[in-house]
Amino acid sequence: MTGYGGQAVGEGKSTSTVYTFLKTLHFLRECCKRDIESGRMRLASIGVALQGDTTHAPMRVSGNPEATINLVSIDQLVDTVIPQIGQLTKQLQTHHIVGQDFDLGETRDQFCAGMAVSGIEYVPDHAFEQQPRNSLEERFFRATRVYQPYMHAAPKFALGRETKQVYLIDLLTLVSEFKAQMNGADNQAHPDNLGGMSLECLGVDSAQHYFDRLIEKDFGFDFLGRWRDMNTCIRFSIKGLRCFDQTIQFSNESACYTSHDAAVCRYEMNEETFHQITYNQLDPKQAFFKGLVIIEGDKEAGLKFAFFLSDYLKHVDDHVITELSGIK
Repeated sequence: MTGYGGQAVGEGKSTSTVYTFLKTLHFLRECCKRDIESGRMRLASIGVALQGDTTHAPMRVSGNPEATINLVSIDQLVDTVIPQIGQLTKQLQTHHIVGQDFDLGETRDQFCAGMAVSGIEYVPDHAFEQQPRNSLEERFFRATRVYQPYMHAAPKFALGRETKQVYLIDLLTLVSEFKAQMNGADNQAHPDNLGGMSLECLGVDSAQHYFDRLIEKDFGFDFLGRWRDMNTCIRFSIKGLRCFDQTIQFSNESACYTSHDAAVCRYEMNEETFHQITYNQLDPKQAFFKGLVIIEGDKEAGLKFAFFLSDYLKHVDDHVITELSGIK
């Protein structure tokens, strides 16, 4: 398989932008498809529709279509680096990886054509700020704010000597390979629920990032709204390489960090269990009964939260579509 990479951006320079854009288009298509299948047609209120095989999603994106991104073929990286592994050299060697430039307008056109999505339009910052935004535009803008510098001027791979072999990048081939991976019958690496897909689009890969995004209401505000009558503080202790130990207060349709002294109970689990629960691959109640989650303190409050979260995740597709549509 031929893969491609772009400059990583976002929090900790850990987010691959190119594949995030493709995941977002895939996510929009799935939202439209499942909204239609449910018969509720909530996204129609903001103009989202299925036109033949094409998903039309009217969404303005703050960005400059003439800004360029610089991509490099993974084949080139492998061919350059792998032969050097295991070879001992007395002197420092430099190997040049030469990228290929694409402007954002061309990239959007090719990606949207390959993913069968229409309606994505770049607009200048001032126009985006001044004109009213629909709920899809607002959610996308908030969720992708870490990408904003990338949408106007992206860093590039350093220019180097010309290589003997030319590694051409074809954007439609990239899209085809991405779709084959996402739609593969044996695909276990990516979630098949909209909640998990939205977290993938956001690049959520740790408990810290998850709760930061939840508190900012980049996702999950329908969950917080449905728990509007609750006022409780829960401590989450996640064990692992990216450990997390914070207390979250849930009240007034919001969440925020608070002191451990306020916690009425404490959840303890490892990173894998936390990931499986938040990506809707493991039921919170079952995780507790299997001993994968330990609740200390007020177990009644802890179980009440687990049961509420479990019920919410059972219908997470509906909740995600509700959030995108802006319908309350």
